[in-house]
Amino acid sequence: MAVVAAQCTLASAGRDAPEVETVIGASSSDNDAFPTVAGQVATRLGLGPIRATMLKGACTCQTEAFQICSEVLQAGSPQLVLMVTAEGLLLNIVNVLDWKTSSPFGGGASAFLLERGDQDTYLIMALKMARKQQR
Repeated sequence: MAVVAAQCTLASAGRDAPEVETVIGASSSDNDAFPTVAGQVATRLGLGPIRATMLKGACTCQTEAFQICSEVLQAGSPQLVLMVTAEGLLLNIVNVLDWKTSSPFGGGASAFLLERGDQDTYLIMALKMARKQQR
């Protein structure tokens, strides 16, 4: 889902994947230690050896991801940062048969492109949502 969200965001912004210099990911349902969602997105987009950092945590990890994107851009090396978020059904903590707890927790992903502007401002270039396809 995160790859699809990233592809949609790049297309919506009229940007090419090789322009991305850093990928920051956030998820509380990324249960794999390696590779992370951020690393998988970078690889599937065909990006070279770039920074791909993953934050794992509850709701605030997405806010922290924006903060890290801001700090990365402020540091001055990259011009364009891709932030991806992805959440799957949290099977390890939610009983899927209990509609009271499982209904608020669905699957989805989003992606944001943040670019350093002329006066150290950061622009969110695009936002697209991708929903997990039902099989």
